[in-house]
Amino acid sequence: MQVLRRFTFALALLGTTLSTLRAQGNTYVVDDSGGTGVQFTSLPAAVAFAQAGDVLVVREGDYTSFVLDHGLTIFAEPGAFVAVGTRVTNVPTGQVAVLSGLQFFDLQITQCAGSVIVHKCHISGYPTSGNSLVLVDSCADVRMHQCDTRPLQSYSSLGGYAGAGVISSRVEFVSCRMLGGRGRDFPPSPKAGGVGMGVGGAGARVHVALSNVVGGHGGNGDFYAGVDGASGGGGMYLGSGAQVIVAGLPSNVICSGRYGDVNVNGNAGVAYGIGAAAGTSLRHSGVRVTGSYLGSAFFPASLATPVSPPDPTLSMVGFDDGRQESRTLDGAIAATINANLTGDADTTAAVPLPECGNTAFMGDTKVG
Repeated sequence: MQVLRRFTFALALLGTTLSTLRAQGNTYVVDDSGGTGVQFTSLPAAVAFAQAGDVLVVREGDYTSFVLDHGLTIFAEPGAFVAVGTRVTNVPTGQVAVLSGLQFFDLQITQCAGSVIVHKCHISGYPTSGNSLVLVDSCADVRMHQCDTRPLQSYSSLGGYAGAGVISSRVEFVSCRMLGGRGRDFPPSPKAGGVGMGVGGAGARVHVALSNVVGGHGGNGDFYAGVDGASGGGGMYLGSGAQVIVAGLPSNVICSGRYGDVNVNGNAGVAYGIGAAAGTSLRHSGVRVTGSYLGSAFFPASLATPVSPPDPTLSMVGFDDGRQESRTLDGAIAATINANLTGDADTTAAVPLPECGNTAFMGDTKVG
């Protein structure tokens, strides 16, 4: 049975939202090679010129990073790479910024009162500041769908980079893959892998649905030097203030990374699937949570009890290919579920009637 409860990140609404945005503003083509029908060869120049509600279509190529501070929609064709340093910041209330199909070296989303949607983006590199490849800080509404992070190996004494970090923000990850980065190898000393996802700070509220979050591989030791490999990174770490809901299928996993090669002395580090500090809240259902080596799935162990509480802001997203014959919407049997999460007339499919074109109705007009 397909179970859906209304929540702010409904996957079916994503296509509707993007289509609506496309229709509202102007569309510009960006191609670093130029050519017919191309308005910009520079992505930063296009972002600076376009207004809220406009759409940029970015063709295959290599582009300089940009700073986005308004409700712009950026669609990328396959093969559009953006260099290090992209920032989405200060998107105003009531505006929606959309990034779709881009490949980033790193990505920071900060101080946004409006909504930010990141769709089918791949982020692989290392952070230019902080320790998280994708950082969301002080944002009201960030939605990531079908995105993946893969930090490069760190050579820092601090250990591997985090795949994603959330600070005092509301973020929803759906059908994503967040990997922590690999820690530094011996010599001089191996370091732990990075956490797959870290969440913390006042007001931090994160929903993870149908996603995989995996800690990074620990740095390798050295057999001849008698140095053990370092621990893998934890799957998720919840710092003080974090409220996290994790839901999915048994095929989804939250797990720690593998400890580094060589365990000469039996001292390879312990890593947990999900670790939490005091003052946090975790609800989880359906997903597998595992540790590695001597690490348990949860730390502390009290986190281990799976719960699926009634929560109007969480959806067990279950859109299928049409084979399911029974569907439930808001606790009631529904013959169909529309993109706007209604079960009756599908208003999202409404189109203008040609016979009404160039026709207007004017009611009685009082004149004195």
